[in-house]
Amino acid sequence: MHSNKRRSQALVALLLLLGTAGWALGAGEPNILLLVADDVGAEASSLYPKLAGSSGAVPMPNLEKLAAGGLVFDNVWVNPMCSPTRSTIITGLYGHHTGVLVAGDVLATSTKTIWDYIQKESPAKYDMAVFGKYHLGGNGGNVQHVIDMRVPNFRGFLGAQVNDYYNWTAYDSTGKSSTVTTYTTTALTDWAIEFIKQHEATRPQDPWFVYVPYNAAHTPNQVPPPNLHSIDVGGLKPGATANNSIPVYKAMMQALDTEMGRLLKSIDLKKTLVIYVGDNGTPAFVKDAGSGVRGSKTSTWEGGAKVPMVVAGAEVTRTGREAALVNGVDLYATIAAAAGIPIKKANDGYSVLPLLSDPKSSTGRNYAFTEFCAGGVSRYAIRDQEYKLIFDNAVGWGLYDLLKDPVEANNLYNNAAYSAPQTKLQTELNKLKAAATSGCFQ
Repeated sequence: MHSNKRRSQALVALLLLLGTAGWALGAGEPNILLLVADDVGAEASSLYPKLAGSSGAVPMPNLEKLAAGGLVFDNVWVNPMCSPTRSTIITGLYGHHTGVLVAGDVLATSTKTIWDYIQKESPAKYDMAVFGKYHLGGNGGNVQHVIDMRVPNFRGFLGAQVNDYYNWTAYDSTGKSSTVTTYTTTALTDWAIEFIKQHEATRPQDPWFVYVPYNAAHTPNQVPPPNLHSIDVGGLKPGATANNSIPVYKAMMQALDTEMGRLLKSIDLKKTLVIYVGDNGTPAFVKDAGSGVRGSKTSTWEGGAKVPMVVAGAEVTRTGREAALVNGVDLYATIAAAAGIPIKKANDGYSVLPLLSDPKSSTGRNYAFTEFCAGGVSRYAIRDQEYKLIFDNAVGWGLYDLLKDPVEANNLYNNAAYSAPQTKLQTELNKLKAAATSGCFQ
């Protein structure tokens, strides 16, 4: 009798042990939804009203609702152009390690991606898909690159943009192409929802990771369908192009918000970690006058590198705002950690998962970095929580106190009173230069 009791106690202890280890065994990994907005800087987002320009930020009620239940990150830097940022997200590597430094650069197909990492190391059997903009196989686009890069379940477009949001060519991971006449933002959302529904019907025991790199609000800036926005575009008809029109740009952002809202309604936030982020700053021709950041897309001023980011859903027990420094490379580590891979850092990135539940935690990142290298143009910047060191081969060096001077108007470089922060940042920059294999540092 005592022997049976001891066996029962041992069995209970084993079950409890297995239960507490369930997360590590793959029983509790969340679904992951990564949403990327194209050409949307922080100042263009309603999440950052203090940075908004003269006409104010466009209302994005679905994104605002998501943010209200999660964390808004105030200090997120990416690269000032799309391909380099997309490369950092899926590799966790700075561009000076991959050679992807400007739009259209080709990522080596031998590079280990987040999909490779999850497939090999996650304890869960993730079903993974990508719907949207690729732009890692050259400006012209190359569907074979998608295949050779082992991108799972891809459907979208290959280059920088579609030529017409209402009539465009989509490719998939089998190499096939088709003409699509559904408004691009809507079509990408449809495909993501369809994939998730199919997954839930056939593999409900497994989590999914869906990456939706939207094309909005990249050019061509075309008026969206009227049911997707409420912006006054001055009488322009749906489909009309106005690449220098801020109202049309805002209408595209609101249409993006509408479709993201439809996608978010189709998922269970309690089981899904959602990350929304911009891929670079707002283009100069649609940047609102009077905004609270200097510069725009392709610059390493705040207007080129500072983007919106929201994390909500599963794993997120905090709400409000987070001031920690975040880099585009951190998304790789964050997604990997969320997928159950026991890491805090991967390649050049740090997981932000600790911040999602503990306001006193740290990711380990003390500096953020951004770079833009194209032809004879050499631009890069590094910052800590207060100061920013920036270089542009056309204008030279700059040092700015981002807390006191967020618009980067007062250059403190070589000011003796600021020699300590300048030296500190230069030392960290020198470490990055020493490890670089390509780019501005070579």
